[in-house]
Amino acid sequence: MRILPDKNESEPSDIYRKSTQGRLELHIYPFIGDLPVGEVNFHHMLDILKRIEDKGSTRNRVKGHMEAILFYAMAHKYIDEVPVKIPGNVLKAVPRVQHRKALPFEDLPKFLHDLDSWTSNPSPNVTSGHIPRGFHPITKFAIKFMILTLTRPCE
Repeated sequence: MRILPDKNESEPSDIYRKSTQGRLELHIYPFIGDLPVGEVNFHHMLDILKRIEDKGSTRNRVKGHMEAILFYAMAHKYIDEVPVKIPGNVLKAVPRVQHRKALPFEDLPKFLHDLDSWTSNPSPNVTSGHIPRGFHPITKFAIKFMILTLTRPCE
């Protein structure tokens, strides 16, 4: 299957192409992959989305892929009309992300002290005495650097 270019005529990246193909093979093809595009209806689409209802962004991407395939089929005269666009209120709402609360500024000195002096319990696989372990020095430095530069972990 070929993933088509976007509106700006730029080719999709290999990562995008592989992830899209993976979602199609995992969530769509097993259920309606053998059907002619003209026979796909609302109930087929809804059944697929209900199976992955709790997967949040994956569900939304799969829904978008199905709609894009049907609009492509209509634009190229394989079908006369798109069976239906699935309304968002038919599916469970994606739960809001619960973020951790920020560390209060007055707790920062204790946190930094604990970071520098932290050691864990020995691994249960270690049979010879207590081997103190802690964060690698680079990890400690990275955490402190993130605090000083206000960088989020994903950046």
